[in-house]
Amino acid sequence: MEASPEPLSDIVIDFLMEKSRETAELDFKYIFNISKKSDFATIVKDVFAFSNYGGGHMLFGFFEKETGSYEARGLPENFHVDQADLQQTFNSYSSDPITLGYREFEREIDDKKKKFAAIYIPPSYKILKAIKTGTYKDNKRKTHTVFSKGDIFYRRGTQSIKASYEEIKYIEKRATEKLKEIALLSGEPDNINENLYSNLFLMKNMPNNIYYFKVNDENIFNAKILTSNVSYYKPGDIIYTFYDKVKDLLKDNIIDNSYNFEDINNFIKNGKENIITALMNKEILIHNKKIGLNNDWRDQQTFFFPTDKHELRKSWQSRYKKSTRLVAQRIYISQLERALFWHLAADMRFFKIGENYVFNILPKIILTNDGYDVIHGFKEGRVITSLSYNEFNNKFLNHILFWRYQINPDHNDTFSFNNRIVVDNDPISINLLFGIKSDRPSQEFKDRKSELYFIEEEIE
Repeated sequence: MEASPEPLSDIVIDFLMEKSRETAELDFKYIFNISKKSDFATIVKDVFAFSNYGGGHMLFGFFEKETGSYEARGLPENFHVDQADLQQTFNSYSSDPITLGYREFEREIDDKKKKFAAIYIPPSYKILKAIKTGTYKDNKRKTHTVFSKGDIFYRRGTQSIKASYEEIKYIEKRATEKLKEIALLSGEPDNINENLYSNLFLMKNMPNNIYYFKVNDENIFNAKILTSNVSYYKPGDIIYTFYDKVKDLLKDNIIDNSYNFEDINNFIKNGKENIITALMNKEILIHNKKIGLNNDWRDQQTFFFPTDKHELRKSWQSRYKKSTRLVAQRIYISQLERALFWHLAADMRFFKIGENYVFNILPKIILTNDGYDVIHGFKEGRVITSLSYNEFNNKFLNHILFWRYQINPDHNDTFSFNNRIVVDNDPISINLLFGIKSDRPSQEFKDRKSELYFIEEEIE
């Protein structure tokens, strides 16, 4: 399990700075002031909404353009807010204290260093509400009431609004889960029984023997019979394969007295399990080529659907319905100033855990110039990170099940690679006697068609 970066770390700040539009978890503003005569109540209202919703960030030093997007221009050079004062001023409005993160930082904009600020709002473990009225006076001395005592706010889309009855119920549920998470970290987990799925599938069966030999003609590796049907691994002069009829297939090319075979369990015990793993991964490659997948030229175990169309969809049977999924699309990427294809992809490979081999599916996104050849680079990597934003566990599991369906569309209890390696159809799971924080079922993510991963259509 990877550790999450600190909410105000450089990597998070740089990622957020690349955004140009607000989301339910990100707000852009120009400046703020915590003095008694300022409009700080508007900031307090947003903090209430973010925290009740489940957390978020506010970035300062941004101007809204006519298009509704935001542009980083920077704060005045003399801008400064003390974090302790910020915390104390907010707490004076709030029914319960929350620890706000605050950071002032510089970034280079148009070859000049500009000042910015960021507030991180953590998720609350109680419903936050105002304990006093929040007002301010504008430049014309007109009084504005931002909120009243007892008001509860929530993020609906990109707005901070008064929470509806249903939203208050959700806040209660989310806050309770936050308490459970805190209890778990403190050594006092709750008693909820929960099933946790992994992206690992247990290997059920593999060939009994491994065959190895030397050849007198290296050109045989260009023959279709080897490249499309038979997996082999050649770390040196010796060729290894699971294919039991290889002696007949290559009878004119195998060097005399070099052919041999060994029980696969003994082979593994003799410290050669890396050869077995490499051969198993070759079996994945052969199988996936047969079902129409391409693989990354740099990472042979990353697979995707190639296309010469503007977009490509694939059907599959999800846990709830038969549907189609958008797996590739040509889009203009402003960060790179050109159009590229994005593709749903997955790293698929075998490895050994303890005494067992497991098949691993790790969903990802890749970019191609033409729908076929994967491109790599630092800038492309940042685009991929952006496209993967707001991925949650439930969606991640759906990606895993989508790729499993492509391998095993018949949905049998097991599936095989070339009838040589058999894998359990269900991912390895564990039943926990304590709860963990669940995904936030935000309707906004379901409705946002710009989230490329999530586009699915039900088939009648």
